[in-house]
This record gives sequence, structure tokens and C-alpha cells, in this order.
Amino acid sequence: MDTLKKPAHIAIYLHCLFNGGIERVMLNLTRNFVAHGVKVDLVLNFPGTSFLWDFPPEVRIINLEAEKILTRVPKLVRYLQQERPTALMSANHSANEIALLTKYFAGVPTRFVVSEHTNLSQEVANTSPLTFKHWSPLTSRLFYPWADRIVAVSQGVAEDLASITGLAAERIQVINNPIETD
Repeated sequence: MDTLKKPAHIAIYLHCLFNGGIERVMLNLTRNFVAHGVKVDLVLNFPGTSFLWDFPPEVRIINLEAEKILTRVPKLVRYLQQERPTALMSANHSANEIALLTKYFAGVPTRFVVSEHTNLSQEVANTSPLTFKHWSPLTSRLFYPWADRIVAVSQGVAEDLASITGLAAERIQVINNPIETD
């Protein structure tokens, strides 16, 4: 007897929507997922700009109302426990860290896929030790091993991330940013 498979349910987690490159990449991926029958939730700490309206109407927008950093993990945990998506994708370094910390507390079978778009070594080279960004290499070493999949947008970003985290290069898959061909 054939069993019906439940369609995939992907949560895309972003800090908020600005009209930037990461947001454009996530929009392109979302459109493709929807075109292939995947249920997609766009999970945001707060909405950001009107860029929201570019997402397909089938995409469910989840506003966690979590502008304050300390509220993000518990609100994302609650979302994951209630909705139980098949996978959660994040694509901004700070969102990746929040997502992976959430994995620790959520206790759900959701697969966590983080995408790194930044050469962290260069980004933190001239930052003050008083900023969160300065500590990104340390937090990456702590949290990135918890990811089910790690994607880097270039070989250089992958090599930098492997160097910073101590993870084997094979754990980091290079997938260049997709482009929209329509």
C-alpha cells in the first residue's frame, strides 16, 4: 500500500527584511520551493521593509516580534515546537547563531541548514572587542558544529569558515548564490 508523503515544510529564518543580497537570495529560493510544492514559512524577528510583498502569496510570513536579542531564541523555539518544519534555513551570520542556539533548546527533529555569506576573518579584523561581531569566530566554533548542513557562497568563505571553526572542509558545501533567470 502506498503511503502519502507529507510535503516538505521549510522555514527560512532571517533577522528582518532589508533590500539586500541575502534577502534576494532567500526570495529566489523561496519562489523555487513554492514552485515545487514545498510549504514555506518566512520567519522574521521583525518585518523590516516592504520587500515582504515580493514573496509569493503562498509563503506564510511569521513575525516573531523579537526585536530584542534576548527574546529571539525563546520565540523561535516556540515556533519550531508548534510548527515542526522539516528544515530551517538561515542565511545571515547572526541569524545562523540564533538558529543553532535554538536547535539546542527546541528538541525537534527539524534539520538546520546555515548559509554563510561573509568572510568572517575579514569582517571582524577591525572591530572593537566591545561589539558582538568581534566575537563571531568564537561563537562560530561553538555553534556551527550543531548544524546539520553548512553552506558557503564561495570557496573563499568556505575555507575561512573551516579555518575559524576547526570543522573539516567536507562539512561545508559551496553553493554559489543562485540567480534569477526569468
